Amino acid sequence: MGYGQVTISPNPFEVDESITITLDINSNATNCNGFNSPSKVYMHSGVGDGSNAFGISVVGNWGQDDGVGEMTNQGGGIYSITLTPQTYYGLSTAQAANVIQMGMVFRNEDGSQELKATGCNDFIYDVGTFQVSLSSPTNETTILTSGSNFSINATNIGGNASYTLYANGAIINTNASTSNYSFTDVAVTSNKNYELVAELNGTVITHSFSVLVDPGNIFDVMPVNYEDGITYIDDNTAVLVLYATGKDFVYLAGSFNNYQPDASYAMKKDPTRNNKFWIELTGLTPGQIETYQYWVVDKTPLANSPALVKTADPYSTLVLSPYDDPYIPATTYPNLPTYPADQEREVTVLQTGQTPYNWQVTNFQKPKKEDLIIYELLVRDFDADRNYQDVIDKIDYFKSLNINAIELMPVMEFEGNESWGYNTSFHMALDKFYGTEDKLRELID
Repeated sequence: MGYGQVTISPNPFEVDESITITLDINSNATNCNGFNSPSKVYMHSGVGDGSNAFGISVVGNWGQDDGVGEMTNQGGGIYSITLTPQTYYGLSTAQAANVIQMGMVFRNEDGSQELKATGCNDFIYDVGTFQVSLSSPTNETTILTSGSNFSINATNIGGNASYTLYANGAIINTNASTSNYSFTDVAVTSNKNYELVAELNGTVITHSFSVLVDPGNIFDVMPVNYEDGITYIDDNTAVLVLYATGKDFVYLAGSFNNYQPDASYAMKKDPTRNNKFWIELTGLTPGQIETYQYWVVDKTPLANSPALVKTADPYSTLVLSPYDDPYIPATTYPNLPTYPADQEREVTVLQTGQTPYNWQVTNFQKPKKEDLIIYELLVRDFDADRNYQDVIDKIDYFKSLNINAIELMPVMEFEGNESWGYNTSFHMALDKFYGTEDKLRELID
């Protein structure tokens, strides 16, 4: 894929070739964000297969002015970086063999300015002299009216290739030799995950995409005026409620349906409660950790806005992040639930039958307001391990100072792991970098 604002030379290129990536920040070829006199420009980039251009290796530390991915200022708003992908991304031979795409976005030194491609998508480039371009569908997920046809069209360079098209894991079409592939899946009535696999001289390229079928309006009144978020009915049942005004439909995707929701996971609308979306989950296993996302669809989105947004529950009390969780020490958060494989963005944790915390102090009397001596602290910077246990270990120290109240700077889930906490992303969830919910309760206790 080509862009007027970003160029790669040479192109096409192999994973083991030296390339120069050039960015013109003056160009208006894209329409998503941009730069305003940046001191430095960084490239945050990765390589991957056809399903995720960043899925094999990523280089860059967002918001950090650490030189990783810094581009050279050539003057006149032109920035460049020269690299050999296999070396730059630290790829093994096996990993390099699977690389068919390179993805990138650009930012200033602290991440407060960024530049993406049109539609706020990442800049994506093919890797290899055998390249397959998918002309249809144009989006990773296509919203389809039930019963509509779905067309798949692709072309390749390098000679005639063999194509195999899968839908939900089953082969639905093949073409043994072509450089111009075309197929129409007729009368699609259910959600499908597709894979188009092209092979030429032993090199395999896979493009993955999906269809979400519009379930239409499913109106049903909630039996009880449930609150937004999770309501646990019993150890086997939970009700989920989402207020997404103006959105057309929502699917619930989670570990309980392998993140492949069918029509039974299309959420209902309650016409008596501002069309809040809701769904009842039954057959849950007591104490078992489940994860989920809402797949929210707006069929007529605003310009440069996606039709599909995958989001964790805004009322989550625990979220898992593919970006932040790998850097949380096990000593701070033992037995941290595993982020679900092959998903993207944050997910919500749901768990019935949780064991309640056993409060040790049940007769606490708070000081009078005029007697308060408050110690404000940022858990991250308070002591070496940067967690609630560090604060617990210093209770005697606070007492020696006659401190009778501790004010924590924000501990709600925020973007990244290191922050003052004012960039809150989930107001009802604790940021896991400081410790578990029960460890905070222990500190309060």
